[in-house]
Amino acid sequence: MSTKKRWVITVVVVAAIAVVVGTGLFVKHFIDALVTDPEDRKQAENLTPAPAPKPGQTRTDLGNLRTDDNDQVDLVLKDALKPEIVVAESDVVNIMHHMTHQKVKAKEKWVSIEMTPERVQLLEQIIQVKGTSWINYARMLDIAKKWEAGDFSTVDEDHNFFWMIENGSIGKAKGVLTEKEEQEFIKNTFHKQ
Repeated sequence: MSTKKRWVITVVVVAAIAVVVGTGLFVKHFIDALVTDPEDRKQAENLTPAPAPKPGQTRTDLGNLRTDDNDQVDLVLKDALKPEIVVAESDVVNIMHHMTHQKVKAKEKWVSIEMTPERVQLLEQIIQVKGTSWINYARMLDIAKKWEAGDFSTVDEDHNFFWMIENGSIGKAKGVLTEKEEQEFIKNTFHKQ
């Protein structure tokens, strides 16, 4: 093979690699631009860090709850209101995000916490008592109050707000479940026989 042919093949291969890499970067940037609201991204980058527990205080277990822990959720929420318990904004964001899963349409839902009126009321109290210094305090309190009033018309937007704060990449909500779909989700997720 001549030197000229090798040179042409090398140039073509390098150009093809550059096109593939460039296309991948463009697609990633384009997708990020579609799913990333700059305000939500700013809030995600500025979450209030968990305060260090003072002597005699401990940190809540809210952020560690999983779908199988459904029987412990009420206890952990009630404990979070105790003066000696420190509650991080990220923990409340996490549990509220997981609660939305029973009400939203999403491709994937990894962890779910059953949303009950009592739990929503406890979350609102936790936000009011423990969250006044949180970056997202006002929005989180508005969402909790809306849920307590039984308004879930924009729960998919609420989900995506929490999802974005937690740097979600898979499972963006694409709508709200019907009452029948929600009851089926609750039955299959939390009340399996």
